[in-house]
Amino acid sequence: MANDSLYDKYGGFVGISGVVHDFYKRIQKSESLQSFFAHTDMDKLIDHQIKFLCKVLGGPDNYEGRTLDRAHRLLKIHNQAFDEVGGHLKDALIGAGVEAQDVATILAVVESVRAHIVTVKDEDIVAAVPTRKTPPSIYESTVTVADKLPMAYLLDTAVAIVHPKTLSMTYANPCFLDWAGVDALPISAEEAFGATAFAEIRQKIQDGNKVIVLETESSPKNGSRIPLAYTLRLINWREGRYIVTGMDLSRVKEKDVMLKSYTQIIEVNNRKIKNEQRAVSELLDNMRQAVFTFTNDFKITARYSKFVHKLFGEGVEVAGRNAVDFIFEGVDIGASDRAKFVSELSFVFANDDFQWSISSMGFPKQIKKKIGDREFDIKLDFEAIWTDSTLSKIMVVMEDMTAFNQAKRDAELKTKELERVANLMAVNAEHFAAFEGEIWTVLDRATGSLKSLKTAVLGSDVHQLRFHIHELFRHIHTIKGNARSIQLKSVQEVAHHAEDHVSKLRDQGTAQDTDIDEIEKHVGFIKSEVEAYCALRKSIFGEKTATLPVNETLHTVELMQAVSQAHKAGGAALAEAIRNLDAHRNELGRRVQQSILDRHNAMIQDIAEKNGKKIGPVAFEGDIAIFAHYAKDRMNEIITHALRNSVDHGIEAPDRRKAKGKSETGRISIRFEVSEAAHKLIIADDGQGLQIQNIKKKAVEKHLVEPEAAAIMCEKEVAELLFLPGFSTASEVSDISGRGVGMDAVRAAARELGGTVTISSLRHGGTELVVTLPIKKKLIARKAG
Repeated sequence: MANDSLYDKYGGFVGISGVVHDFYKRIQKSESLQSFFAHTDMDKLIDHQIKFLCKVLGGPDNYEGRTLDRAHRLLKIHNQAFDEVGGHLKDALIGAGVEAQDVATILAVVESVRAHIVTVKDEDIVAAVPTRKTPPSIYESTVTVADKLPMAYLLDTAVAIVHPKTLSMTYANPCFLDWAGVDALPISAEEAFGATAFAEIRQKIQDGNKVIVLETESSPKNGSRIPLAYTLRLINWREGRYIVTGMDLSRVKEKDVMLKSYTQIIEVNNRKIKNEQRAVSELLDNMRQAVFTFTNDFKITARYSKFVHKLFGEGVEVAGRNAVDFIFEGVDIGASDRAKFVSELSFVFANDDFQWSISSMGFPKQIKKKIGDREFDIKLDFEAIWTDSTLSKIMVVMEDMTAFNQAKRDAELKTKELERVANLMAVNAEHFAAFEGEIWTVLDRATGSLKSLKTAVLGSDVHQLRFHIHELFRHIHTIKGNARSIQLKSVQEVAHHAEDHVSKLRDQGTAQDTDIDEIEKHVGFIKSEVEAYCALRKSIFGEKTATLPVNETLHTVELMQAVSQAHKAGGAALAEAIRNLDAHRNELGRRVQQSILDRHNAMIQDIAEKNGKKIGPVAFEGDIAIFAHYAKDRMNEIITHALRNSVDHGIEAPDRRKAKGKSETGRISIRFEVSEAAHKLIIADDGQGLQIQNIKKKAVEKHLVEPEAAAIMCEKEVAELLFLPGFSTASEVSDISGRGVGMDAVRAAARELGGTVTISSLRHGGTELVVTLPIKKKLIARKAG
């Protein structure tokens, strides 16, 4: 059967691949052959062998002869081992069901490359050739069926078969023909080797030499002669056939020259490597980081930086230690976190660089490590060391960041203190005093809400729990608003973080002791920040500016009013005194109102700027009202939240206002109406009014109302939705809005004063919020003006 059909006959690539794998399994089980293949890349060798057989048997031509040739030469196999290899191949072929004549053809191909695979000395080759008493080798029965050896066509050395009787060659590969200077077969040995060499060959064959080595020259047909070395080896003692292999001696000499050059290069490189190793050692000895490497068994290697001992102690054992134990000794780390880290390390050692890039992102970057009686901040870096695409080691760099982190914290504290100073310098003393009085009141309420929240958690009272969560949320939101009114940014920030935690409880509707502890911690941060501002202001400006004399003045005015009312029926002098007192009181009321305006104007301008809006100064209209001390804080809370709501939700952006024919600058007004019927606080803006459809949509999305109910709700009913805890029309949460607490806080404050609150759209655009306070409570010291 022709060779080009053997490929398909025995299953193509899959069939040949199976034969080759079985062949190499047999080789690896052989004790006498294991040493030859111990340091060989078997996967590559098998791959090249499969490609070789596929080509020889008529399959795809993607075989590179030189690659397999080099691989075979590295094996350093002698003749006896070669015979055993051939035996294993024969068994593999028979085991795969290959027919006897095809087995013989394939083994003949193998025999044709013996000279390329066997790389021992000539005298060893001679000694390894079987004597006539030795049973015939597997090749003796195969050469007779193959006059052509396809493998030889792939070689760049000469190969031929010599018939001892005729001393001629009926087979030779192209390289042999080229060196002999002929174009076709058959050719005589004399024609191929020259008369002198021919005589020598004939004599040695007659003498029964099994191996004949000779040197000659190539034919001058192609120009200059090439020095050649031929080896004739007896391969069939019955028929006396010899296989001839030849090599170009000039190339051998070139290789010798190249070998010397390579040797010199290697020596130079070795010197460079030694210098680099010396430099690495010096680097390890002088660096200020603890550096070591460990292998896939997690054992720390012998080379590590001297700083390891400076950091961890001179007597500490390093080499051979488990790297994970060494890293986490004295570190407070959970068992699950440690186990996860060990698992990730094991995983990366068994995978590629892509897996390393993914897994290493989760490795710890900072740890607190107790060494002796001190605790250190340690920065960790892990670097992969690759050898032939395999992760061989991991380098760990441990850097002591304790002093650096402390200096960083000190610098941050100093920066924070400077920011506080800058904020305080920009705050009017009267405004800060008013803030200080209000903030501690609200903080006391927040503390009370926390206590009530703890009680509700212990008692598992869901209704009370939710009530106090909303109550606490309103207090913290008020603190943030008050801080914003005088631009105390750090107080705003800690209050916003506290809001985040309370918001989670509000959304889930339940709380645990750990949740309350976390919120209590953040309320403590707010108190600490406020205390820092108060203490800093006192140290800068002294005791006098720490309090505002307005409350004391109000109290004095109230006493004088009582006296004037008792003597109202007196003479003209008393009447004049009363008029003067009223005038003084009006002036005091204007001052108080102007102080409130100044604080809130700064706040709304800040919010407007962040939202890209323009708003003019808030205008006071109507009566001048001076609130009693106990009502003043609540009224300020109402005004704060209402103004924030108008700026954020009511006033449009300049381009939208302009498109509607409005001024680009929005307007907000505050009006008091004091009468014997009722006291009213009215806050109005000229913005877009209530967005009824948007409010309905949000209410349905939050499952506050059913879609059918929302469709038939009137405007007043829709407006009432704005006062529900947690309801907001904002698309996202910011430090200004989105919490759904503003209008809720307004209604809660109004109810504490016994009042009511409504909100509605104005006929010509804008929104009006009306807080109505009862007459029966003495909320207003007196209507002024």
